This record gives sequence, C-alpha cells and structure tokens, in this order.
Amino acid sequence: MTLLGTVLSPPPLPSRLLVRDRLLTQLDEAQTYQLTLLSAAAGWGKSTLLSAWASHTSHPVAWLALDQRDNDLVRFWVSVIAALRHGVSELSQVGERALSMLRSPHFPGLSTILTSLLHDLSDYRRPLFLLLDDYHRISDPAIHDSLCFALEHLPAHLHLVLSSRVDPPFPLSRLRVAGQLLEIRHPDLSFQPEEAIRFLCQTMDLSLASEEVTTLVERTGGWIAGL
Repeated sequence: MTLLGTVLSPPPLPSRLLVRDRLLTQLDEAQTYQLTLLSAAAGWGKSTLLSAWASHTSHPVAWLALDQRDNDLVRFWVSVIAALRHGVSELSQVGERALSMLRSPHFPGLSTILTSLLHDLSDYRRPLFLLLDDYHRISDPAIHDSLCFALEHLPAHLHLVLSSRVDPPFPLSRLRVAGQLLEIRHPDLSFQPEEAIRFLCQTMDLSLASEEVTTLVERTGGWIAGL
C-alpha cells in the first residue's frame, strides 16, 4: 500500500501565522497524558494548531492525516505504522512483524498484532507523539476498539493526540477520572480579544478599533473561520 507523503507530514503553516503561545503551552502538557483530544467543529483551527505544535516541540512526532479510505481496519494500522516509520528515523523498521501479520491470509487477531507493535515501541525510550488528524472520518467500530486496546497498553513514553469534529467512542470519562486525558475544545480554541486584535490588525493588516474587534469576537464567538 502506497501512502502520499502529504498524509504523513503536518500541513504547511500559513506564511503569516498567528502564534498562539497559550495553546502551544497547553499542548506541551500532552507528554503527561495518555490521550490528548482536540474536539471541535470545522473551522476552529485544530489542524493548524497541531501543525504549529509539531514544529514547536522538541519531541519526535508521527503524523497521520486520516481520510475515508482509512476507515478499514488493516489499512488504518498499516497507515499508523507508516506514520511512525516516516516521523521518527529511529523507528524505520518498527512493526515489521505486525505488518507481516496484517498482510497474512491467516489473520491472527488484532490484539496479537498490536501487542507485537507495542512491544517494538517499548524499546524506544524517548517521549513520542502519534498525531491522528481528522479522526472523525473513522466510523468502523473495530478500529475504535483496536485503538482503545492500544490506549490501555501504551508504553509510558508514547502519547496519542487526536483531532476530531466529534468525540470518539472511547472511555473518556474513565480516562478523565484517571488523569490520563487532556482536552482542548472550542472554548479553548476561541480567539480571545487580544488574539483577535493581533490577528485582524497585524496578521490581516486591517484598520479596526478595539471596540470593533470586540464586537467581531462577540458575534463570532471567537471562531477563527468566522473572524
């Protein structure tokens, strides 16, 4: 299976990007959580924020932009392994046995395959982030179940980051209570007044009074697509 390089790399950042330090700092905390979830409707800047953070962090990041074709159990995990190999040079051979089992006509069961993959990843000792962008494109219950299995058995240094327009069917309450879930939602992604001033007056080169910016923020709810 051949994957386009564009799905394995963060999207290019705008040439005139407004750096949102408070959100980058919040994402830096992902290394203390099993799962980081960016959940908001379209147009809230989730992919742009994750791309900015991927270029900002000093830790290795494996990126996978999901599409409808990934809504297949085997293709999904082959793509995840490809993302890990592409994003981290030290993992260029990771998942060799798992790939063989995924491609085998005698499918051994996904828990066996994922156990093999996680065992390979346990040998990599540095903090590592797997970013799955647009997870809302996945609807196959088998993929959800397999990712939940992986979450329950992640090595301590491996962290999963998801962006989605809807919450995934994971045990979020349990992760939340256990202190293993970092959530960034549309109230966090909303532009604050000072960010809107910088965006509209500096990035966009518009001549607006602060009162006008305040009105725009109130009417759009700080929604970047609306601004």
